[in-house]
Amino acid sequence: MAQLDYVYQIAEICAALGIENAIICPGSRSAPLTISFVRHPKIKTHLIFDERSAAYIALGMAQKSKKTVVLICTSGTAALNFAPAVAEAYWQQIPLLVLTGDRPAEWIGQGDGQTINQNNIYAQNCKASYLLPTDKHHTDSIWMLERTVCEAIFKTTSQPLGPVHINVPAREPFYPKKDEDYSFGDQPRILKGVAVQYTLQKEQWEEIICLILDNKKVLVVAGHQLPDSHLFTIIDSFLENNNLPLLADVNSNLMGATNAVLHYDLLISSFSEIQKIEFQPDLLISFGNEFVSKALKQYSRKSKPKWHLHISENDNWIDTFQSVTHFIKVSPAYFFTELGNKTRLSNDKKYTAKWLDMNSLIASKVEEYHFKNAYNELSISQRILKNIPENSVVHLSNSLPVRYANLLGIQHKEVYCNRGTSGIDGCVSTAVGSALQTEQLVTLFIGDVAFLYDRNAFWHNELSSNLRFVVINNGGGQIFRTIEGAKDQPELDAFFVGNQKRDMQFIAKENGLEYTKVEQLEGLKNALTSFFKIDNRSKILEIITDGKEALNTIQDFKEFVSSNN
Repeated sequence: MAQLDYVYQIAEICAALGIENAIICPGSRSAPLTISFVRHPKIKTHLIFDERSAAYIALGMAQKSKKTVVLICTSGTAALNFAPAVAEAYWQQIPLLVLTGDRPAEWIGQGDGQTINQNNIYAQNCKASYLLPTDKHHTDSIWMLERTVCEAIFKTTSQPLGPVHINVPAREPFYPKKDEDYSFGDQPRILKGVAVQYTLQKEQWEEIICLILDNKKVLVVAGHQLPDSHLFTIIDSFLENNNLPLLADVNSNLMGATNAVLHYDLLISSFSEIQKIEFQPDLLISFGNEFVSKALKQYSRKSKPKWHLHISENDNWIDTFQSVTHFIKVSPAYFFTELGNKTRLSNDKKYTAKWLDMNSLIASKVEEYHFKNAYNELSISQRILKNIPENSVVHLSNSLPVRYANLLGIQHKEVYCNRGTSGIDGCVSTAVGSALQTEQLVTLFIGDVAFLYDRNAFWHNELSSNLRFVVINNGGGQIFRTIEGAKDQPELDAFFVGNQKRDMQFIAKENGLEYTKVEQLEGLKNALTSFFKIDNRSKILEIITDGKEALNTIQDFKEFVSSNN
């Protein structure tokens, strides 16, 4: 087998194991990888120039499709630019296969160009890292490639899902000769893994059921997880049959489930000292990953249940509320299905009713507050979230937008947010990647700093027309005005908020997006009549607000909602 044939087999293995999409960043050392994937008839390739943006686009594609996406780049700092999205994929459990071109090992540290240490470059923010041999002529090298690539792909989709890195050193020549007739060689050997499905034994179920039935105040909480209609149906049925309340994070994609306490963040923030005791559960059942609500985390850490079951296939013992008594390593779908089939919980009906009655009271106050026709960020957020069409896709940027959404609630839409590492650096690119995988409307609700930070997300030729960008431009990182300590520092405006003075019109013009700017309520009402309609162009809606009023608005809102509860 010729040297280039060896690298080409990677694409053949990927296609054989079901990979459909590859994101490619230009480069010479990665040219054999690029050519093999571009020429493969079963893999769709996408050219993205900026590696940081490319990796987040791949992340968005993998989020939406729930399938492994390949990332390809050349040697040197190109590989480092993948790192933020690789870390996000690791902590969010998103499957990526990262292929980095590299120089032979003997040239590392010898003054050759575009050369850094690339082995295990993503360290502990990656599920696994592999190094392929540089010299490919021996049959053992072929055997190693086949085994390694198959194993790496399997690991991306075995629990917990995540990114896997393969470093691919190559010697010249990188390119086939001009007019060389190339076709894929012999079919490589395909090794398939069989994933473990974790279950509980009879005696384990007996212990869990006995524990649950001994407690009357049972509360279910759901953290960050991808949309899953099958899991939604299971949870919805379980909650209804057992009359249990659910505190569903905005990123849990369960806010529309039966007995979901849509405004739990506001509700908990308004608790009196007596209510803190009344609402304290005897037994807590949690699943999912990160929670947005600081109020929930603070309350749960102080008002701890007697028993806490955390359901997850993750090997890490995640104890966000500092109260877990049992880590149960099964999938939430399996756990709630089997528990529902085996018993019916004797939950205190009054306890559930308290949560739901309080939620109804809070919801009415939310509506009352926003019907004042005020022009502030919370009122604007409420209008935006209500106007996004049902059964569409919503991406939330980190910082204030995801917090506004968690306060106000989102139902009947798919919700995504990069809460694995909670960075602002790839929010636009992730939404762009998501739109490449669906014909649904994809709306990103984002602040000005996060939007400007990731404007290279538009630097390619595949921008979908189903994208909508709602940009709250309040002139900087105004979240720092809401953080105790930060808001009192003399450096607040200059070094934390930043006071940026750009608008988004130049981004829209440069990239051919339809652009609308609003600065008052009537303009927003008029803009929303057509903004979410499907047509042949992506759109930016820039909403100008007063950033200094962000903290006052949130405080006023919470005080209004909590009054006379």
